[in-house]
Amino acid sequence: MRTVRILLKVLFVLATVVACTRAPATQVPVAPTDTTAPDPTATPEPTAVPEPVEITFLYHDTVVETPGYEAQIEAANKLLEQQGKNIHIVGMPATGNWPEYHQKFLAQLAAGQSPDILNIAESQMPSLIAKGHAMELTPLLDQIDQSKYFETTFQSAGLQDGKYYGLPSKLVYLVMYYNKNLFDKAGLAYPSGDWDNPITFDELRTLAKQLTEGEGGNKTFGLYIMPYMGYAGMYARANGGTGVAYEDKTCALTEPASLEVYNWFDGVYRIDKSAPTPQDQAVIRGFELFKTGRIAMYIDGNWFQPQFNAIEDFEIGIASLPAGSSGNAYTMMFVNNWFISKGSKHQSEAWEALKALFSQESWTALAELSAGGIPIHRDVYETFHDQWLGPQYADDDRRAFLDAIEHGMTMPYDEHYAEIDNEVNQTLSEWLNGDITAEAYAQRVCETWNEAWGK
Repeated sequence: MRTVRILLKVLFVLATVVACTRAPATQVPVAPTDTTAPDPTATPEPTAVPEPVEITFLYHDTVVETPGYEAQIEAANKLLEQQGKNIHIVGMPATGNWPEYHQKFLAQLAAGQSPDILNIAESQMPSLIAKGHAMELTPLLDQIDQSKYFETTFQSAGLQDGKYYGLPSKLVYLVMYYNKNLFDKAGLAYPSGDWDNPITFDELRTLAKQLTEGEGGNKTFGLYIMPYMGYAGMYARANGGTGVAYEDKTCALTEPASLEVYNWFDGVYRIDKSAPTPQDQAVIRGFELFKTGRIAMYIDGNWFQPQFNAIEDFEIGIASLPAGSSGNAYTMMFVNNWFISKGSKHQSEAWEALKALFSQESWTALAELSAGGIPIHRDVYETFHDQWLGPQYADDDRRAFLDAIEHGMTMPYDEHYAEIDNEVNQTLSEWLNGDITAEAYAQRVCETWNEAWGK
């Protein structure tokens, strides 16, 4: 019993201590209740907005095209803002020729300072792709409705081995310009502007011969046409042949359809003397000869279009290119590309920026300044091709200019093409000036091609 009494005393003491240390209920702090109504005129505290992801866009800086690219960037940024995307494109103009521009990109890439998006010449795309510098865009192309664009432009060098690495950014192509005054003076019918019913090689040679007259500095040539390797492949295809090379990369320019084309060139240059050779152009180049009324038919790219529009001394027509045994005329298209650098630190945002640059709003901003070649977006082309082409052309000429796009083929660019083309062009004058035969030159081209490809 004594032990129980002791335990009860201890428990009583402990209870007393705990009770004494507990704060009275009246001392518990209570948060005051704010019954004041909020001030509707008060300015709310600003919410922090994250800085936009900056996407750098490297483009080739030229006097003519830079204002167009800047307008395009501005339109793309406005669209990104409207879409609620926290992305901002910043232009990075780069001067110099295309090889220098290419080297600038490689230097930036090596330094870990790669731009996100680039505009590049088509001829350089295969090398960039082969070296792994371009991001594959194939999975992302499903987000673009290609029917709104000239679909053939997607078959450029940005497409390699069935995979897309680039989007078409600029389009120019070959057509035949002709001096209507010289045709009227000679009493000859104009060449066909119908790409589905084109002038034939034989008809073109005959016309060129009929329109050639005079000698020396007063000579008028019937035709200007250049037999570069890619062009020869285009004409060979129009003659029922393969083109420059077979699928296994073996050169095809010595097959019968190609040799017929080379011999046709030989007849125009060396027999009829109706086209100016490199020697004839030593003082005055081909375009200047046409501009001064000394070439009747001029086949070249419409990159000269502003200069053609400025000619006022005679009326200009536009016709299709010639066809051979296939009955089909083709034009060679040159398609620059946009691509996303593998060195980009913001590849997903770069794709969103690229889509904005590829939008109708962006193409419209470019076309309004008549920059960047032919608008690739169909609706934009329809709206602005009159402005870009000039008001002086007849309806048939305008139709021939537009229909060319539907008959386009691209240059067979690959990682060796530029090197091969440069080498064979250095000996082009030997053939055109009569030092070697057409067959010998074609054989030389194929030997150079096959050697580069190890065939």
